Amino acid sequence: MFVLEIFAHYAEVKKFYKNYYPLIVVDEFQDTNCIAWALLKSIISDQTQLLFLGDPLQRIYGFIGALPNIMSSAANEYGMDKIALSKNYRFCNNPEMLKLDNNIRINASSRFSPAISEEDAARLPAFWGRTQQDEAEQIVTKVQTLMGNGTSKISILFRGRGKNVEVVETELSRKQIPYFYGMFTDEDADYVEFHNKCQDMFIKRFGKQKTINKKALISFSDSVKKAYETANGKMIDSLFRLLDALVEKVSIDYADLLPEDKYTLLLDIFENRQLKQAMEYVESQVILSTVHGAKGLEWDYVILGDIERWLFPGYYTCNNCMNKFANGANCCCTLPNPLPTSFVDKILDELSVFYVGVTRAKKQVYVSASAKRLDYNGNEKGSIFSCMVGIAGVKLVKAD
Repeated sequence: MFVLEIFAHYAEVKKFYKNYYPLIVVDEFQDTNCIAWALLKSIISDQTQLLFLGDPLQRIYGFIGALPNIMSSAANEYGMDKIALSKNYRFCNNPEMLKLDNNIRINASSRFSPAISEEDAARLPAFWGRTQQDEAEQIVTKVQTLMGNGTSKISILFRGRGKNVEVVETELSRKQIPYFYGMFTDEDADYVEFHNKCQDMFIKRFGKQKTINKKALISFSDSVKKAYETANGKMIDSLFRLLDALVEKVSIDYADLLPEDKYTLLLDIFENRQLKQAMEYVESQVILSTVHGAKGLEWDYVILGDIERWLFPGYYTCNNCMNKFANGANCCCTLPNPLPTSFVDKILDELSVFYVGVTRAKKQVYVSASAKRLDYNGNEKGSIFSCMVGIAGVKLVKAD
């Protein structure tokens, strides 16, 4: 906002930056909000070359202002060419996952009126529990099987923190399976404060000399931990592990960067609370995370938990659906037919979150649900599979 204010009052400054960048590249463009878009437009001139990368189906930040249809709007406004990729490279060795990816996208592009034959439906392995405890036991048993070769990375993803996360955690602990707890959000007080502390200590340590190597970063990480030596709790422990993972990530992925570029990179991570992007470098075979926290990351196997009505989609979406109390077919909720026009965009937003969860897997995704769910007060309520796995072109099969 301050930059926009400067541009508004100082035309020469704005003119300078319009001429300074001959090429502007924006990744994850589908999540651009109105402020970021206004800033981008301020520095685009008639001579600027533009490359915007993104996927409209992965727009999962609409709830904090990501603009709908931003990619089409930008293409029309600036006469850009659209280059569409037809396949997800992750699934080249798994025909069923390729089908699933394709069929979800067809549902989105057709606004849930796809022409998909029965033989083209994707088989999606699912766990169905009588209770959440039963569901958790099936999830953890599958995790044990997938851990068998000792190298597979597995993530258990949830829409948000609910009672079922605690049930799964308890079961993992009972089976003595170590896991990384990544169920925090950008707004959690400890998460925010930790980033602020890291930023402050980082500037004091590297702000002048900017000599950044692995040894110096390990020393920095140790000093942050020392500053928190009286703190405890699983979130703080996870943040320590993320900081160590960040050191490893920078040392491997960005080893060739100049010291000043490493400085800018790390400062940007602390400023924008992006430590969670180092999650894939955490030394743990099993990761617990939210779908939003997993954006941009990938693991060999992903288990999407709580794929149930009232949970995924969430309460407010389900409460506006005319099928919210319908029995469903084969324990699975289905979308209203016809789907009210006013409801389409809400379901597309939910499908985007589901699609992001599915595409975190490199080899296979699994979904799970149970006939009983626990509300936030610990009371059991009846449940069925979500409409997200009841769309055309998706066929639930019992997971092995």
